[in-house]
Amino acid sequence: MPPHPLPARPPPALLARAGVVLRFGVSGLLAAASLFATLYLLTDLLRLWYVASAGIAWIISMAVSFALQRNWTFRSRGREGARAQLVAFIALGLFNAAANAGLMYLLVDRAGLNYLAAQLLLAVLIAVWNFAIMRFAIFPHRPEAG
Repeated sequence: MPPHPLPARPPPALLARAGVVLRFGVSGLLAAASLFATLYLLTDLLRLWYVASAGIAWIISMAVSFALQRNWTFRSRGREGARAQLVAFIALGLFNAAANAGLMYLLVDRAGLNYLAAQLLLAVLIAVWNFAIMRFAIFPHRPEAG
């Protein structure tokens, strides 16, 4: 019996694209983990008011997310343009918060969708538009392979 041929390897460009999407997801999960960890630490351990804790936790998670998305996911290097990227990133985060609240209202109160289903749908939608905006507008340089 002849040996089985090895499957063809995906092209390097496809691997690079898959890598950037994977890094984007991991970065988002790490930013979310930093938000929950900070919220817990400030509220339960340091006894800070939960609303203040949530605000501080959001700021910290945005900093974690910006650092990871800029430096690891999209491989944007150097100081040139970093300030403009940060401003655009914060604006996107604020827009996302407002869009999430408004769309939650529409999906739950107007369309009758369960609030958890609505939030899951919006999380996916926001992740997709975040990736596109970050990849093509905020951090437009092509990522390196690997």
